[in-house]
Amino acid sequence: MHSVVIVNLVTFIAFSFVFCTKSPVVSDNGSGTGVGNGIISGRVLYADSTPVKGAVVLLRTQGYLADTAENAPKRNNDTLATVSTDSSGTFHLESIGTGNSYCVEVRDNNQKPQATLIKLALTNDSQSLGTRIVKPVIKVLGKVTLTGLPANAFVQVYGLEILSRTDSSGSFEINDLPVGECERGECEYKLRIFSPLPGGGIVSKDCELEISSDKDTTIAKIELEGR
Repeated sequence: MHSVVIVNLVTFIAFSFVFCTKSPVVSDNGSGTGVGNGIISGRVLYADSTPVKGAVVLLRTQGYLADTAENAPKRNNDTLATVSTDSSGTFHLESIGTGNSYCVEVRDNNQKPQATLIKLALTNDSQSLGTRIVKPVIKVLGKVTLTGLPANAFVQVYGLEILSRTDSSGSFEINDLPVGECERGECEYKLRIFSPLPGGGIVSKDCELEISSDKDTTIAKIELEGR
């Protein structure tokens, strides 16, 4: 049973307008698409060392952003692949383009939602991620108070299939953030906050989310403020 630790994270960022035009999205779905010669493999276990069977493994380029009803533009070189772990908890992602940076998310929904997130730069034709342990996903309770940002903005996490939307007060929830690889006691995520503008284009801002990894954390709070 995991205790709940409330982590208050305050990020101060300057707000700026970014106008973007819509561009076509080119995505490669599934393993073995012929994108490249790279192979990524790994194995995932529960904390008790039993294998995670039938977990969903999602490969996304680190610049990937989840789609929205407004069809927010994504980078044209986004690569998407989805496979599952076998009975031993092992997975293989094949025909992946080398020379790119990726997020590999393994998500298990067989019991309480658990996941692990690995970020990597694929420089060789074959890369093993070794053995990873899934952990409970994190719920993020956030509030956006960026000056000039319209209400009901989107909140996305780079490299993940995560999309939330603020309410009229700027509050939002991310219910299933996977725990990633952490350095110096902090897990870092890059967020994108944007809102479509009438007549086309968007206003947006990128910011960082840091969650402490030295505590048994299942809920985090973040407030994004602009000046």
